[in-house]
Amino acid sequence: MLSVVSQWFDTSNLMPHGYCLLWNPLLLWVFVTSDLIIAASYYSIPFALWFFAKRRPDIQNRWLIILFGLFVMACGTTHFFDVLNIWYPNYWTDALVRIITAILSLTTAIVLWIIMPSALKAPSVQQLETANNKYKGSAQYARSLIEASLDPLVTISTEGKIMDVNVATEKITGVERQKLIGSDFSEYFTEPDKARQVYEEVYAKGFVMDYPLAIYHTSGYVTDVLYNATAYQDESGHVAGVFAAARNITERKTYEEQLKIANRELEAFAYSVSHDLRAPLRGIDGWSLALLEDYGHTLDEQAQGYLETVRSETQRMGQLIDDLLLLSRVSRGELNNEQVDLSAIAQTVSERLQRAEPERKIEFVIQSNLSTRGDARLLEVVLTNLLSNACKFTALRSEAKIEFFHIIERDKKSNTPYQLFVIRDNGVGFDMAHAQNLFGAFQRLHKASEYPGTGIGLATVQRIVHRHHGRIWAEAHLDQGATFFFTLGDSA
Repeated sequence: MLSVVSQWFDTSNLMPHGYCLLWNPLLLWVFVTSDLIIAASYYSIPFALWFFAKRRPDIQNRWLIILFGLFVMACGTTHFFDVLNIWYPNYWTDALVRIITAILSLTTAIVLWIIMPSALKAPSVQQLETANNKYKGSAQYARSLIEASLDPLVTISTEGKIMDVNVATEKITGVERQKLIGSDFSEYFTEPDKARQVYEEVYAKGFVMDYPLAIYHTSGYVTDVLYNATAYQDESGHVAGVFAAARNITERKTYEEQLKIANRELEAFAYSVSHDLRAPLRGIDGWSLALLEDYGHTLDEQAQGYLETVRSETQRMGQLIDDLLLLSRVSRGELNNEQVDLSAIAQTVSERLQRAEPERKIEFVIQSNLSTRGDARLLEVVLTNLLSNACKFTALRSEAKIEFFHIIERDKKSNTPYQLFVIRDNGVGFDMAHAQNLFGAFQRLHKASEYPGTGIGLATVQRIVHRHHGRIWAEAHLDQGATFFFTLGDSA
């Protein structure tokens, strides 16, 4: 074994390469100088590759850089041995180096051809520049959208640190953007613990909507806001942070306070109407009745008629007060949201109407299983008014027919289904030229002498429907009946 190893370093039977060059000084130094320069250049390339790899940790296939560096260093070593062999014939060692170089060369060549398809797919410099410019344009567009918002917008990291803000955030906090970025987002709320609790809720649910909070300004001014936030994910699907917006509701709260005051004043007025006006009306009606009962035999027929008119008008005034109070109440108060059986309510109302006019022949056709979500008490007012109107305006028909059913329609924009409720009668109808006045308070399309009423009912119906986020309208022709259509917000 030792003899084989010693053979690699035995130069006694070999002739230096200088003899081949006849020891010509010029030729000799040309070979030496060029081989040393080539070797030095080869040796510098792996260090350049190492420096590049260290500065660019994002580079993939780093093993290929190592392989290429070894191949280049081996090539440089062969040139170094060419210089040594001029004076010292280490041909066996040179042969070993060349074998190693050949293996590395072949391996590198094979690997390069293997990775060639994926390398060809790599984007060119021009493509990278185009993509970079497009990214800059998108980033600028996104920044413009963010800055255009009047609401404070904030991007928050998973650690609760602010990553980005818009100008509106600087204004509402009184803190510059550079100082905001990197700080804890909860520091700027009057209740930091509550703000952090909402932030954790965003991570748990993915979003939070209209959560009431308050942001304080460095001057001490406090702004009431509704906090809306959503979690966003990275490419791997993990939550990367939270994007939050704060809607300034200071002005809205002022309006709400003013509305509360107005409602209290309206309640006081309604109380006054209900108690202070009813008493004299009851007195007028009562004394008129007493006058008829005690002294009616001394009055002629015309005087008795006058007293009956007085009583009729006071009773009408009482009904008008009741209707106005109802119209006032449906515009205020909390709206209950429950499952309501409209078919059952309509059936109850129709039976009550038939008992009130037993001499009439009225056919009610009520579709079963009509239901929606809403305030049962207010929806009963809607059906009572609409069905009562249908009864009233079919009075001249020997056989009145009133229908209540629904149609499934689709929203033209979202294509989502919703219920369209319909009440149809075969009564006298009305002229569509005056349909715009149909739902106004005190608006009448028929004479009070022909069809009694206060003109408040349909205005009340419209307010209730609007409070349920719905719409109501009507279609009719003179002497051909009328059809009322209405939707309710949660009936889809």
